[in-house]
Amino acid sequence: KPNSSRSKPKRPLKNHDLKSTDLFEPAAVTLCSTCDRKVYPLEKVETDGKTFHRQCFRCSYCNCILRMESYTLNNGQLYCLTHFKQLFITKGNYDEGFGSNQHKRKWETPAN
Repeated sequence: KPNSSRSKPKRPLKNHDLKSTDLFEPAAVTLCSTCDRKVYPLEKVETDGKTFHRQCFRCSYCNCILRMESYTLNNGQLYCLTHFKQLFITKGNYDEGFGSNQHKRKWETPAN
């Protein structure tokens, strides 16, 4: 007599028995913030809540490929350290050198 403590084998599933929750669902696709293509884990660079391919992680000024230890971020734009310093020295502050609103205008009140 077979062991009665074992559970009975289940009948094979038919296609109409499957639910969408039973099927394998692939992980969410991560897209590059520069080119909008899929980024695979081995080529992923993440910073400031954005994801890039290594080849798309570039300076906004000179387009050179950046590394995590040699870049900076200003107003959402990536820069190599060389051009970040160069643009800072040009205008004397971090905002004006990058084409943002002039520093002195931040405190102006609109004329009535």
